[in-house]
Amino acid sequence: MISFLVATQPLLATQSLYRMSAELSAPLGYRFPRLAEKNVHGMKWKKFLYKHVCEREALIICKASNCGDCADFADCFGPE
Repeated sequence: MISFLVATQPLLATQSLYRMSAELSAPLGYRFPRLAEKNVHGMKWKKFLYKHVCEREALIICKASNCGDCADFADCFGPE
């Protein structure tokens, strides 16, 4: 459904995806405020949570030393 929306109406799709991200951020910020505060760069929540758990366990999952240099940047940031 979302891929069809992106292909046929990109502006509407962008607005919808942004709204989905904002709708997800609100309850996470309410229930887990200290965790939400750590997502200062707007990483997608699924990626952020996975990265956070891996870092707590001392596992390195990222391909680059910082997000700005990573080839997967678009997969981790932007609309959900």
